[in-house]
Amino acid sequence: VVPAARKRPTTAPSCVASKLTDASGKARFTTIYPGWYNGRTVHIHVKVNVTGKTIHTGQFFFNDTYTDGVFQESSPYSARPARSMRNDTDGIFQGGGAGSVLVVTKDANGYSATMTMGVTA
Repeated sequence: VVPAARKRPTTAPSCVASKLTDASGKARFTTIYPGWYNGRTVHIHVKVNVTGKTIHTGQFFFNDTYTDGVFQESSPYSARPARSMRNDTDGIFQGGGAGSVLVVTKDANGYSATMTMGVTA
């Protein structure tokens, strides 16, 4: 539940998306670098569905040092106070998140990352 004062304006872009994979099993998403909220480290939620059934629910995480640099140099993140949670103190990350850290690179269009997931239906 999001308090009324913190709800996203209806004109704000949504950071929720669903995609089908192509013939080679790849899907591409374009989004923003995720921000943070108290009690959680920086992360993105992911679900894998096969024939309408969810077979995997998880989260992608980001290297703390890299994220610190992004937040220091990028508005609106640089205007916020320092985040309170890092990977090593996040309970969900501690449960296996080290295998789900995205390798992020900066390019002319912003930031990009790739994650290969293997799933069995």
